[in-house]
Amino acid sequence: MKVKFSFLLLILTFLLFTNDVSAIPVINFTYPTLNNDTTIASTSTEINISITEKDLEEFIWNWNGANYTFYNNSLVLMFNFNNVSALGENDTYVVDLSKYSNNGTVNGTSVMSLTGGKYYGAFNFNGDNSTIIVNNTNHLNITNNITISAWIKLDELDRPNTILSKESYSLKIKPDNSIDFGIVSDYNETNWTEVIYDNKGEEHIRGLAVSDDYLYAGSNPNGKIFRTLNGIDWTEIEDTPSNFTNSFVKYNNYLYSGGSGKIYRSSDGID
Repeated sequence: MKVKFSFLLLILTFLLFTNDVSAIPVINFTYPTLNNDTTIASTSTEINISITEKDLEEFIWNWNGANYTFYNNSLVLMFNFNNVSALGENDTYVVDLSKYSNNGTVNGTSVMSLTGGKYYGAFNFNGDNSTIIVNNTNHLNITNNITISAWIKLDELDRPNTILSKESYSLKIKPDNSIDFGIVSDYNETNWTEVIYDNKGEEHIRGLAVSDDYLYAGSNPNGKIFRTLNGIDWTEIEDTPSNFTNSFVKYNNYLYSGGSGKIYRSSDGID
């Protein structure tokens, strides 16, 4: 097929049946793939390839002499959201097309739409406990480089929108339309180390916040506030605003402290 454009959109449909198939995978170019020798003026086109193979190990697409790997054992999670019954999918069950079977269960008010996506199916999430839950497996842990991609359309940006969330990492769209990808290195509770600061164990820590590179800890019943630059060496702030510090938050360049029914704020974390 001869086409002239700079951008290619490739739609893949994997049908992984349990019955025996031939030694050579069955590959079919389906609609809306254009016919061979087609010349187009637009800058993009869809090429829809259906592959029927019991044990697909690798799929490489050669485009203008360059190889692009679309599928191999490094792919640990892939959802098409096309509700393919031949794969066992339905409105409440989504099949992972990687080799690791990290299948998803639809939770809450998530709604499947076969025509609502940019290309074919999609799920609508209204933010009210609507999720797709995947079991926690070692395949989804970060051990090296990682790539996460998703087609999304947001109806509102007045709050953070979570695209993917795990104990050790998350991908979100922030209200300012920026992308936030966070990683927690020691998320397992068995890897936590107790931090002791100046034998002040009589204080009950009620709030933590980060402001101007300092980590602040607020306590009760004495309302003491401590801060540190390295997480180990803590300094007590002498003039604390309340005898009961329950929470901290950084907002509009101020550090806010709440306690005893009152709210206080500081521009430098001291006064």
